[in-house]
Amino acid sequence: MGNEKEAIALMERYEYLANTKAGFKEIEQAVEHYGYPAEHLTGFGSAGTCTLCKPYYSQNFFSETGCSRCFWYHFEKTTYEPCHKGRALKSYNDITIAETPSEFRDAFGARAKYMRKLHKAWKKDNELKKYWSERNA
Repeated sequence: MGNEKEAIALMERYEYLANTKAGFKEIEQAVEHYGYPAEHLTGFGSAGTCTLCKPYYSQNFFSETGCSRCFWYHFEKTTYEPCHKGRALKSYNDITIAETPSEFRDAFGARAKYMRKLHKAWKKDNELKKYWSERNA
C-alpha cells in the first residue's frame, strides 16, 4: 500500500469529526458555508481533492489502474474495487447523500470504522506474509 500514512491520517480525521464536539462544530460550519462540506472537511469526492488520491494524482499516476497503490485497492483479493464501489459503496454513499451535520457525523464515523477494519486486516495479512516468507527462506 503506497498511502498507508495518508489512510491513517484520514481515518483519524474522520474519527475526530465523528467523535468530538470540536469536530461536530467544524461539520456544522462546513454545512452552513460550503456547497460540498465533505470535500472541504476531508477532501472527499474527487481524485483531485481526495487525501488518498492527491499524492498520485499530482504525479500523473492517477488512473483507474493507477489506484493500485491506494489503501482501498489492497482489500479486494481478486478484483479491483475502488473506494466508491463494492463493499466500500455504502460508506461512500452515506457521505455523498448526507445533508445535515448529524448525517455527516454518522457517515464519517461509519467510514472510519470500516477503514479501521480494513487496515487491521491488511496489517494481519502482511504479518502472515512476512512470517511465511521468513519461514520459507
